[in-house]
Amino acid sequence: MENQNFQVGGINFPLATSTGKSLLQDLDPGLFWLLDYFPSVIQEFLGDRWNQEVNAAGRSDLDGYVVHQAISYDPANFLSSNTFEFPLLAVFNTGSTKEYQTITLYREIRQFKLLYIMDPLDSVQTALLHPFLKGVEDVIVNRTLEGVDSNYRDGLPVWMVAGIESIGISNSQINNFTLDNKQSNQPFQVLMMNFDIAQIKGYKSGSLEDLAGSDATLDGYNSSGDVVITVETMEDV
Repeated sequence: MENQNFQVGGINFPLATSTGKSLLQDLDPGLFWLLDYFPSVIQEFLGDRWNQEVNAAGRSDLDGYVVHQAISYDPANFLSSNTFEFPLLAVFNTGSTKEYQTITLYREIRQFKLLYIMDPLDSVQTALLHPFLKGVEDVIVNRTLEGVDSNYRDGLPVWMVAGIESIGISNSQINNFTLDNKQSNQPFQVLMMNFDIAQIKGYKSGSLEDLAGSDATLDGYNSSGDVVITVETMEDV
C-alpha cells in the first residue's frame, strides 16, 4: 500500500536495519547535525583564543577542548556522576507542535534547548574564562543564520542535509548553578539557548504510485468569448 512508506523530516519509514549510521542520525538527523555542526564552528572561531586563555588561567588540562564532549540529552541529573568531559555541549528536544496542511502533509515545529557548560571554576578562573560564554553565543547565532561554513565539511548546507526547513533562536541566557550534593561550592558557568526548528512531514519521495497518463483540453477564447482554438492531448507518461 502507498501509505506504508512515509517521511518525517529527513527520516524514511520503515526504518532500515543496517544503514552504517548511528541511531541518532537515522531517527533524528536534525539533532545529529546540530551536534556535529556547532562544536566544529565553535572550535573554528574560538579555539585558538581558548587555548591561550585556559593556560593563562592555570587550566592547561582544558587546552584544545573548547568543546570537550557533545551529547543529545539533558545532562542536569547526571552532572554529579563525573561522567562528562567539560566544556560540555548539550542539545536536546524539549517539545513540539504540529501545523496540519493536508491529510498527508504537516509541518512540525520542534523546540530545542542548548546548554554550553564549563567545568567548575574558582573566582579567578571564572573572571578570565566567563566571557567565552558570550563568544559561544555569538558564534552559534551567526552560524545558525548562515547555515553553512566553508571550513565545515567543505561548505555542506547543513540544514538542508538535516531536513530542516527553518531554524531560529528564540532566546538565550548566561547563568550558573551549583550541585545540590555539596560536593563543591564552585558553580558551573552555563550558556542556555532555545531554538525553534521547522520540519515538513509527509510521504517520502518515490513512495506514491507513478501516474499512468493524463488527458488535457485547452481552449483559447477571443475578446467576444468565442472558442477560437482547442488543443487536446492524450499521453502516457
